[in-house]
Amino acid sequence: MSISFNGYTIEPNADLSDTNLSGADLSNANLSNINFSNANLSNVNLNSADLSGAIFDGTRLENIDLTDANLLGAKLVNIVGSPPNLPLGYIYLNGAIYGPKLDLTTSKFDENPTNTTLNLSGANLSYNENIQTKNFEGALFIGSNLKGVYFGQETVLDDADFSYAFAPTSNFTRTDSDSVIFSNAYIKGAQFYEAEFSNSDFSNADLSNSNLVS
Repeated sequence: MSISFNGYTIEPNADLSDTNLSGADLSNANLSNINFSNANLSNVNLNSADLSGAIFDGTRLENIDLTDANLLGAKLVNIVGSPPNLPLGYIYLNGAIYGPKLDLTTSKFDENPTNTTLNLSGANLSYNENIQTKNFEGALFIGSNLKGVYFGQETVLDDADFSYAFAPTSNFTRTDSDSVIFSNAYIKGAQFYEAEFSNSDFSNADLSNSNLVS
């Protein structure tokens, strides 16, 4: 079912980039796979909306309500404004929203959360080139797609949880972290050259063809 606002037709898969939807009430609406890039969504009510697969790149999100919204596979980067109401488990950091099951393939992780557990469970970070040297202490990557991600030297992973993560060909070279959980993770072909994971759990992890030279 489509919605009309300011002359725009709002429906799944629509291209609404560069539009002005400020003040619209889109609560409970099906907005899946819509491109909202560079659109003005300030003061929009998206409470309980289905935003799965939607793109928010350069989008204005001042005073927006995303409470209970479905953000499965959504991408929220280069955001203008700090959204005050986010679904449980999601946080806003320096122009981007982070949380479970999001598309984080191009997210920059420019700012580290303080006293917050970063929950990236089920998120897609495959081939993200902005991970190295960042602080992911205590972060949750449970069931996340980390294929081809380069963590590398100086990336902090202490107490991080990679249980059931899909991380083939990922690179942990010279990573020095403590108490990391890799149980049941698929890390086939990963690189652990000179990596130190003291007190870590690799139970039932698939490490076939991985380089474990220390």
